[in-house]
Amino acid sequence: MNDKSHPILTRQVLVKQLIDVFMSIGDVRELVSKLESVKNYFPAFVNVIIEREANYKWIDSSGETFKPILTVEQHYELLSLLAEEMWVNSAESLKDSILDLISEMFAEQKWI
Repeated sequence: MNDKSHPILTRQVLVKQLIDVFMSIGDVRELVSKLESVKNYFPAFVNVIIEREANYKWIDSSGETFKPILTVEQHYELLSLLAEEMWVNSAESLKDSILDLISEMFAEQKWI
């Protein structure tokens, strides 16, 4: 990723996420190899972010061993529900009450 005009670096909205990902991973070469090995970098980059969220940020710390609250697949599923709600309502954002409702419905569907 020596090319300074790489599309991922020219989109300002992604730069903070890119920096966060680089700061939180132990081996930067692993991320670089994932992004260089695909023709369409964006899905690979999004997957790296989702994996980081699932495995390092959304952690259940109530027990002796910390474990992820949601799997990577569940993250994608929850995000797709939120995206669908935004699309149906032609909205750029969702109110907290809608986020709460979708999250609660998702949790009930998965764990009951």
